[in-house]
Amino acid sequence: MQFEVESFFVENSFFASPMMQFVLILLFVLVLVLWYLIRVKKIVDLERRIAPYIVDKNQKPDNLWQELKQLYLYCIFKIDRVLIYFKIVNSDYHHRYFKTINQLYEREISYLSEKIFIFIVLTLLSFLPVISFALMMFLFILIVILLETQNSFRYHSYLKKINEDFEQVITIMTNAFQAGKSVLQAIELVTKREENLLSAEFKFIHDEIKLGLSVDEAFKRFAQRTSLKEADYLASIMTILTKSGGDINHLFAAMQKRFYHKQEISLEIEAVTSGLKISAFILALMPIIMITFLTIINPFYFEPLIMTTIGRLIILIMLNLYMFYLIIIKKIFTVEVM
Repeated sequence: MQFEVESFFVENSFFASPMMQFVLILLFVLVLVLWYLIRVKKIVDLERRIAPYIVDKNQKPDNLWQELKQLYLYCIFKIDRVLIYFKIVNSDYHHRYFKTINQLYEREISYLSEKIFIFIVLTLLSFLPVISFALMMFLFILIVILLETQNSFRYHSYLKKINEDFEQVITIMTNAFQAGKSVLQAIELVTKREENLLSAEFKFIHDEIKLGLSVDEAFKRFAQRTSLKEADYLASIMTILTKSGGDINHLFAAMQKRFYHKQEISLEIEAVTSGLKISAFILALMPIIMITFLTIINPFYFEPLIMTTIGRLIILIMLNLYMFYLIIIKKIFTVEVM
């Protein structure tokens, strides 16, 4: 009799229903999120209390967007600490983004942490009954692709602007040398061009030379900081002029002519390949557009591919073929002008 009563309660238990189990898991997650938000609120309140006594008040959140941004950066910081603890190494792509276009993060590893944060948020959202896990994983892949595309576009725009600014720098220095000015005076003229991205770097070179560093060593450090081929070329010229001497007007005039020819060839290549690049870009976007369209119409359309072993194998093969296509297209259209 006792066994029958126990089995009855087990079969009709509150925990036996999958829906009740989901509700309990969701409540547990909500409690954790609520506890975390309360903890963050205490930190924000403390920052507000001590903000009037801080010299720099720029970090004080002015609106809800700033508070959400601080909360996001705080989460990224926590993930950074975990990744650093396990000695996870970042990629070279993120290293170049951090050195050039970064305006948000304090560490290179944060570019990896942002993707982990997005994965965690989408995984928590997938527990909702109206949202499938397949849709969340597709959104994660789509967001990562969009983030990497944005970073790559900003990086190449930065390099294009740097090349244009470098050409202006060489022109300014060439004109300065032809007017009989010294190396330090030519560098000082470059620093006065505030719209030039390299003006801050040349101001740093100017300060290093004034503090006693040699000209060739200052330009070598400049080349190491920027990782530009043009900067290496300029550092080599300054080293030759410092060590063995030479006609500085002739060398910089030749360098200026070289940059003009390089710019002309780059524009010709861009004009020839622009139409083909647009076609390749549209073909690369077509699978993403089709998957997004089908997922919006039927969120469970791709679930058999994700929930079965054969489906996962097919997805893996398709992703490899897609990445192979992107790599081949990038190799074809990458023409480096020396």
